[in-house]
Amino acid sequence: MNLDTRFFQLLEKELGELQEQLAVELVTGKASDWPDYKWRVGKLKGVRDALSVASEINKRVIGLDEKKER
Repeated sequence: MNLDTRFFQLLEKELGELQEQLAVELVTGKASDWPDYKWRVGKLKGVRDALSVASEINKRVIGLDEKKER
């Protein structure tokens, strides 16, 4: 396993765990008020966006996202 793949696996694991934790906090009513709720939702969205970007970069690094020239 190369370093790029290992890095992505660890990043995906850590961000996935953070995403789960944030989702549980939202569902269990940890937000103290509307601004806190919005902040938590924004943080969750940021983690999801980071996972998406990391996934796209990983595809490019391992060569799965190469565009074919016509």
